[in-house]
Amino acid sequence: SHYRHEVRKGRETSSSLEEAIDREEQRLRGEMERMLADEDYYSFNHHRYSYLSRGIYIDQLRVWADFFPKEQILVLESEDFFADTPVVFKQVVEFLNMPDWEPREYRNYNRANNPEMESATRKRLIKFFEPHNRELYEYLGRDLDWDR
Repeated sequence: SHYRHEVRKGRETSSSLEEAIDREEQRLRGEMERMLADEDYYSFNHHRYSYLSRGIYIDQLRVWADFFPKEQILVLESEDFFADTPVVFKQVVEFLNMPDWEPREYRNYNRANNPEMESATRKRLIKFFEPHNRELYEYLGRDLDWDR
């Protein structure tokens, strides 16, 4: 999804997702260190080309957990949100302890019809993310079943 978004915006020059993944380490070399050393540093490359690294959600949650207690963080699956938006929206409203409210309509502003991923690429991604997702599932106390 991230790769296709960058392609649609004309910002990704790799000819395939596989090539972009292969180039990620080179593109991001030193960027995390610069971001950590200088809070004002904006990494164009990290924002645009971190297809694998930004998909390690457990790392992102741990950063948030440094600032907020776990019970103040709501983790939702986008698949659930798109499948039953009113139910998930209500869950968010309740989590935030807001008055019961619902919009007149729900519109999807970021819909894209992406082509099917190559089977070999899917297997590669599953293998890469498996240990990170296992940690995420343990942290959340639920299996998101992303390894299918």
